[in-house]
Amino acid sequence: MARHQPRQRSTSAQVEELVRKLAANGEKRVPNEDLLASELGVSRPTIRTALQALQRDGLIRRRHGTGTLINHFAFGRDTTSITAERDIMAHIKECGHEPRLESVAVIPSVTHEGAGAELGVSADEPLCEIRRVYTAGEVPAVLTYEYIPETYIHVPAEARVPSRTILDFVAACTEFRVAYTVTSLVPAVADAEVASALDLPPGTPILCFDSLQIASTETRVAFSRSWVSYGVVRYCVVRDQGG
Repeated sequence: MARHQPRQRSTSAQVEELVRKLAANGEKRVPNEDLLASELGVSRPTIRTALQALQRDGLIRRRHGTGTLINHFAFGRDTTSITAERDIMAHIKECGHEPRLESVAVIPSVTHEGAGAELGVSADEPLCEIRRVYTAGEVPAVLTYEYIPETYIHVPAEARVPSRTILDFVAACTEFRVAYTVTSLVPAVADAEVASALDLPPGTPILCFDSLQIASTETRVAFSRSWVSYGVVRYCVVRDQGG
C-alpha cells in the first residue's frame, strides 16, 4: 500500500492547486469527480480521497445535491490549517514564506524520560533523536525534536540519512509505516535552547505541538515535539457547520 502514497500525494497536491486557482478566480464550485479524474488522468477513488483531505482541511465542503463548494474565507489568510495533512515545509509555504530545512542532526542512543513515557518505553530506553530547524526565508520558524526507539531501527547509526520528515525516516529505517498521528497543542514559553534556535527572547510565549506517530499495528513508533514561532507560522481551524 505504501508504494501508492507518492502518487496519491501528487494527485492531492494537484487537486489542491486547482481548488486554490478556482478560489482566486472567484469560482464557487469544484468540478465533479469524473471531470477531475479525466483531467488529471487518475481514478475517481483517487480524486475522492484528495477531495476528502481538502474537506478535512476546511478548504471545501461537500453537500448532497449541491456538489463540492469552495470555502473562500479559508484562503488568503496567510495561515495554515492545524488539521492539514502536510509536512512542516508545506505549512510554512502556505503561510506565504519560502521554506527551508536549515539544519538537521541525527543523534543515536539518547535517553529522554518524557519522550520515553509518550512512546511507552522505560526512561532509560535508548532512543534515536532527530533535531531539525526550519526557516521561513531567512527567519527561523520551527524547531523539532523527534524520537524513535533504537530497538525499532534496523539501519546502523552511521548509515542513517535524515529524511525530510519523521514519516519518511520511519519508513526508511524501521519495519513500520505511520498510519496516523495524534497531535496535542501544549502551551509553552521558549526556554534558552528553543529561544536560541528560533532567535526569540527567552520566555516568549510559543506554540508547541506534541505528536505521537502510530503504526497500523497500534504501535507507538515515534514521538515529536515542535516549537513554532507564531509570528512566522500561523495556524487556523475551519469547522464545517453543515449549512
